[in-house]
Amino acid sequence: MCTKVLSEDVISSSAAAAVAANVNIDEVDATVNADVVNVDAKPTVTGYYKDNADVTKEEELDDESPRTCSAADADALDCDKIDNNNKKGIGPEGKEEYLESKPLDHGIHNHLITKQEQHQQDELYKDYLPNFHDNGGILIFFHLYKTGGSSITELIVDIKADQEQELIHGYGCDNDNEEDEEDESKDSTKNPTDCQSRVVFINNRESISTEDIKKSIWLVEYKKKVVVYNFHVEFPATMYPTLVEAEPILKEWKQTAKDKNISYFATTLVREPLGHALSFFNFFHVAIANELWSPFQGDMDPTEDNFLKTYVPNRLCHIMYDDAHSILEAPNYALRDGLVNDLYHFMDENELNRRKEPSFCDITKVLEVLDTSFDYVGVTEKLSTHILPMFTYLVFGDASWGLDASIKKKVDTFYDNEEDKKLEIKPLKKHNLSEETKTKVLQESSLDQQLYETILTKFNHWPKYELSKEEGLESEL
Repeated sequence: MCTKVLSEDVISSSAAAAVAANVNIDEVDATVNADVVNVDAKPTVTGYYKDNADVTKEEELDDESPRTCSAADADALDCDKIDNNNKKGIGPEGKEEYLESKPLDHGIHNHLITKQEQHQQDELYKDYLPNFHDNGGILIFFHLYKTGGSSITELIVDIKADQEQELIHGYGCDNDNEEDEEDESKDSTKNPTDCQSRVVFINNRESISTEDIKKSIWLVEYKKKVVVYNFHVEFPATMYPTLVEAEPILKEWKQTAKDKNISYFATTLVREPLGHALSFFNFFHVAIANELWSPFQGDMDPTEDNFLKTYVPNRLCHIMYDDAHSILEAPNYALRDGLVNDLYHFMDENELNRRKEPSFCDITKVLEVLDTSFDYVGVTEKLSTHILPMFTYLVFGDASWGLDASIKKKVDTFYDNEEDKKLEIKPLKKHNLSEETKTKVLQESSLDQQLYETILTKFNHWPKYELSKEEGLESEL
């Protein structure tokens, strides 16, 4: 059976604490029950992280195991070896020999972790990451355009969805999307606390405020949740702060978590300037048409000429410093027809004047904020080897799940129409550019290059994760 995260008494006292902390209890409870929260949309329920599944006698005697076989596996397979190809038990034979390496309670994703591998992962990350596994924690992801962040957030939501299915089919939890009330697999004795997701994913695309601090602290302190905030601006939320503008809130968040003894981790990603410029061009100007949520001119041909006409020097620096949407620095050609004349509806006079002034980005300030307000800053090319495993270990307790992600930056072809492959459009790549254009980008984006090289050097010692079939876990520091 699924076990409660909190007893009824604790839930009652936590409600009182929420009032004392000036937190809207109804609003927070709504967030808890909606594990994936789009701040500007109706929430969607997905996911589950098992705290304490029922254990076998052998496991109760094993004090070294930080987590145990899942109850679903214990019931169906007697905690025996798992075939990762078909997720079926191999049978009770050889159980004693396999006891030390049987899978732990990390769900039904593509890889079931063993005790040995769990220990190796814990050793790999112990000097780098906080512990979210015991009492929850807060993960702040400041998601900058075209740095690989969507691969991270979609993986987290996908894993939660897989685990939600495990709850429904393996634990008999209620599926609100099904109308069959006589389903014998459902357990009517469970209350909502039994089947809530431990991971709360909040996709915030409109604002950052101290209310986010209060909500996340309450969810961890009284519900033991793992709270993942994805801060990812979307037009026309023009009051959305840049990374530099968000510094006071990020500092307060970090300090509040420290004062409450709550695990906290803030992170973001950067990218080398030419790769970032091409990715931005291919997505906003080529892959999509003119959309209401995008301020940019879309449906362009992927040519070097169009790339140069839409190119913004030091775009990442400006996104972090003074131009969260990358509108103010963009040439008119890059913006949707009529948008320039309508910007006064969305921006104040100081912002509008920046389109007329010489470009300036304070790289020193940007690096200072990254240094003081963030625990880790990654680079896009380390997404699959370092960053995705780190995220899945921190949030779900298993780095190997990071190997399951579909890396968006590897997409080679766009289609105007999926039914007509003749209309395929090849995105613009580095090898399509002249040496003159490559040199121009590197020279004009010297601040972005400085940012990239500084971050690469500072965090180069962070661990790399690999899963080897013969040797288990391999790491490179």
